[in-house]
Amino acid sequence: MKMDARLKRKWLKALRSGEYRQGRYLLVSDDGKNFCCLGVLADVMGCEWQESKANYDSSLVPILPRNKRPLARRGDAWMSPSKTGLSSKKQEKLAGMNDDGSSFEQIANFIEKNL
Repeated sequence: MKMDARLKRKWLKALRSGEYRQGRYLLVSDDGKNFCCLGVLADVMGCEWQESKANYDSSLVPILPRNKRPLARRGDAWMSPSKTGLSSKKQEKLAGMNDDGSSFEQIANFIEKNL
């Protein structure tokens, strides 16, 4: 599985833009202000953000605008590999980097070299 080159460029630009405030442990915080690196990807993909309906989750969920379907299934930790071009293993690596304190710039450098 390979990520679309155009999407990858847009994602890297967004991560380095300074327009996104980095958060941890959620794609995007419930107030929509803090993003994980994967939340930035969903935003770049044009997702709309909806409140999660899961009892255990107070974050926002990315919804693809074309078909109004979530980018991740309920209860699934990772976004759809077929839509993002990222396997669950790659998403897990990036989320781990984000949550362990790597900056968006460091994550962008990793993406550029390894994905």
